[in-house]
Amino acid sequence: MVKREPPGHEFSPSQPLAQQANQAPHPDQGTRFEPALAEVPEANAYPAPREGHVSPPKHGQPAAQTLNNRFVLKEQLGTGGMGTVYRALDLRRVEAEDRNPYVAVKILSLQFQAHPSSFIALQREAKKAQSLAHPNIVTVYDFDRDGATVYMTMEYLTGQSLREQIKAAGSAGMRPQEAFPLIEGMAKALIYAHEKGIVHCDFKPANVLANERGEVKVIDFGIARAFKQAEDDVDLEATRFDPGSLRALTPTYASAEMLEDREPDPRDDIYALGCIAYEMLAGHHPFDGLTSIEARSRGLIPKRVPGLTARQWRALRAALALEREQRTPTVAQFVKQFLASQRRLPWLPLVAGFLILLSAISLYHFKPRWPLPSPETAAITPSATGKAEADPLKEDRSLAIPSLGRSSEPAIKTNEAAQGADEPPARAIAPGIADVLPPAVSPPEQAVSAASLSRLLERISCSALTASLHGSAVAVAGFSSDQLAMGRLQEQVLSLPGVRQFSNDVHLLDEDQCDVLELYASHWISNRRERLGASISPARPGSVFTEGERLVIKITTPAYPSYVNIDYFTLNGEVVHLVPSPDISDNQAPASSRATLGDLGEWRIGPPFGRDLIALLITPEALFTLPRPPNEPRSDYLAAVAKRLKEMEANGKPTQIAADLLLITTQSTSQARLSQAPDRQ
Repeated sequence: MVKREPPGHEFSPSQPLAQQANQAPHPDQGTRFEPALAEVPEANAYPAPREGHVSPPKHGQPAAQTLNNRFVLKEQLGTGGMGTVYRALDLRRVEAEDRNPYVAVKILSLQFQAHPSSFIALQREAKKAQSLAHPNIVTVYDFDRDGATVYMTMEYLTGQSLREQIKAAGSAGMRPQEAFPLIEGMAKALIYAHEKGIVHCDFKPANVLANERGEVKVIDFGIARAFKQAEDDVDLEATRFDPGSLRALTPTYASAEMLEDREPDPRDDIYALGCIAYEMLAGHHPFDGLTSIEARSRGLIPKRVPGLTARQWRALRAALALEREQRTPTVAQFVKQFLASQRRLPWLPLVAGFLILLSAISLYHFKPRWPLPSPETAAITPSATGKAEADPLKEDRSLAIPSLGRSSEPAIKTNEAAQGADEPPARAIAPGIADVLPPAVSPPEQAVSAASLSRLLERISCSALTASLHGSAVAVAGFSSDQLAMGRLQEQVLSLPGVRQFSNDVHLLDEDQCDVLELYASHWISNRRERLGASISPARPGSVFTEGERLVIKITTPAYPSYVNIDYFTLNGEVVHLVPSPDISDNQAPASSRATLGDLGEWRIGPPFGRDLIALLITPEALFTLPRPPNEPRSDYLAAVAKRLKEMEANGKPTQIAADLLLITTQSTSQARLSQAPDRQ
């Protein structure tokens, strides 16, 4: 989080931005505008890999990197709190002719690579995860290091994340018969982990996966921490290093106690499970995306989910209690109260299915003999006697629904394709017609269109993405929180006609930053597509900032006079207004200019630490007539901005609204000292 200097800080207020454009920079001024460069610099700068660090591939890109001469990294699957997960080919399994030679490899991020205890953190994670041998928990194999690269190998899973399923269900939520089995699978995983003395600490929809067999798998016990059991028999070495200090959690699903850095407790996972169950059934977060601390300070109470019995609603409401002491004490008790009514008559679904099957058999055997349609409309197939008979099932094949995410092979096959190569064609052709028909010619391959690429990108929830086409190569850039969808994007893009190469430069955000991204996405996309020139970037190379360090950023403005708005969205659900603010009150900027902001130390990095999002919004007129408070709840500010942007668009100025985003990582001074210390491993 960025903080302003306390009173007493020597600071000369900046002149209006428009006045500074044509003046030489003064040493006392904190803002300097210069003519913009011919090309807009990249919006984000990232540190170069450390020496000895394996440079893994980006989303979906092929890789030539091999860890310890064994694991060949193939494509990126997603990024979590402590690192990035890749699909990798295990050469030992290939040598053993294993039918499933792929594993998942989790590599610590550069931030944690620099942490001297990173190897210990991953060792503890692997040790805990290896002890969790449960069908609803991902299997962890081993951990190791290759030079400076620390990694862990896990079971490779295919399927869809729960977050994707919730998004697909829409605002109406999932049907109870779909949601309850998933909730039960998650609960079983947590019950087992809690019995082992482990709290997940980052339980969220993105960490739940349902595979092709409908099995629920909980992943990423990356910051799980042992809690004190009644027997007080917890491994003492767990007190030497606490992965929770790395702050790799998702505030939207974190209990207030987690956000306040209190000792972990099973009831923290129960709160997260309650949030997920509510979101599955209601289609939205119980507190509309606010953190538990915000909801508690406002005295919010979640609205009752339609369709739940009184007993179920009481159970769900108890799981969502904002005070730990009032929350359901165990997951087992929550399951007993919430899912008990679903088990009272377990034989009803079987009886219903049997009756449906019996009805279908009766209809098949006793259906009337309706007249056959005319030869012009009937599908004809050869019978065993050589005579043509109408096959009524042919007409039903047009109802086949293609599977999402599959290859581009047509879902509906012609009658000829359905038959063997030596069989006669299924549809009869009148004598003489075949002689004049032209021979079948495969249609020429069509080049991929921008519209088809846009349709693919629009399907990815919580994203701001653009695609550029250069011959047969497609490059995707932007921001997204949908890790699994981004991992599958390569297959979808390469299935388009004419595409031979794919690459991307997509930065992954946390789920709780989706509300910010959704507001700015369309204006970020138009800024890139129309080359408006609005950009924001760090003034120095790198995107990691340490506690107490000055936040200095550079911006460029479009080729027309505009108003500059810069906001810092923090992990605790607040927004800090950088421009306009008490430091820079006049935010008017001339056309095609650039400025350096914060170099006098107006803004300093402070807690909480993690990945923060800074947004630049360019508007043709002042966003607000009255000044906003220096800090305010994010939800209030986003609602006010959305309202004003709609007004500007209604006034015919949508093309003059542009946005850019900057993702930075903040760390405490103790974390910085540890990262600079020699590696003790």
